[in-house]
Amino acid sequence: VKACVAALDDVSWARRVAGATSLAELCDINVLSPIARPINEGTSKQSAENAARAKRRAKAANLALKSCLSLLIKPRLWSGKTEVVKTTVKVAAKWALIDQSPFALGWSESTPCPWLPIVIGPSGNVTDLFVDDNYFEKTLQKEEEEDGMKKEETEEDKEGDETDTEAQIDFVEGDKMLDATNADSAEDAVVELDSTTVSFQGLCRVMLDQALPCVPRKSDALSTDEVLPFKAAALEGLADLLKVVNTTETEGVLQEMYNLVGYRLFSVVDTEKLLVKESDLMETQPPLIVSRAIDSLNASIFTGFGASGEPLQNVLQVAKVFQNA
Repeated sequence: VKACVAALDDVSWARRVAGATSLAELCDINVLSPIARPINEGTSKQSAENAARAKRRAKAANLALKSCLSLLIKPRLWSGKTEVVKTTVKVAAKWALIDQSPFALGWSESTPCPWLPIVIGPSGNVTDLFVDDNYFEKTLQKEEEEDGMKKEETEEDKEGDETDTEAQIDFVEGDKMLDATNADSAEDAVVELDSTTVSFQGLCRVMLDQALPCVPRKSDALSTDEVLPFKAAALEGLADLLKVVNTTETEGVLQEMYNLVGYRLFSVVDTEKLLVKESDLMETQPPLIVSRAIDSLNASIFTGFGASGEPLQNVLQVAKVFQNA
């Protein structure tokens, strides 16, 4: 697992893909899965051995999930990043509903297990990507600050154009910008994160942001061949994660996730503006993205849907949207 994580941290795209693919294969053969609970605990020695195995697996899955996710949230889209999406979802799905008993994790303290790979956070807490990191609010604040700086720079450029209309074009600076865009650099490697346990709600939100960003990414225009499969994989991953919590024990979580992701998904599907405002509609998406959005919406439908009377839960309108899509 450590070798795979080291590959994810490499500047080579090929090594990153190899690392992500290897981790996915480890998931398929249940190496990165919780250990099976035996019928009986057996001797104290056997119990200790099982606890040690559970701890090793939980730590390995924690490291793999954190590394994949910290690479995934980087804004740049590169060839093969789709594999990172698939691996992230596979690892998370294995551990999303795991019980937090000492047997399952090898942790006997009363405090939360530090190597728990993923946890379903408390209701209403949708601002964390990793537990207590407040990732989404910090990201929003950073984007607002950058927008403010861009506006100031635009105003300064306009003033400069008015005072010096015959200024020479700086081709050297332009070349530097192109080099920075095309070159592989360490800055595009894995982001260092303080927290270790992923928030399930935050992971679903990341998948939605990767597939249907509120603000278009610059890299999407530079990597058109990679955009469609990447967005499709992110939406497919969102649907797979929602299916994991589609159980009677987690109905509240599924309802919360529908309220979180439903409106943006409908902004792709609702061409008749039955549930979404015209100003919020996204530009026309390829059929594959529309299909994946519908799959995610289907996966988020919960028991008791429509009982609250909220506009987004109007059964008749939702049915019409699906029919027109």
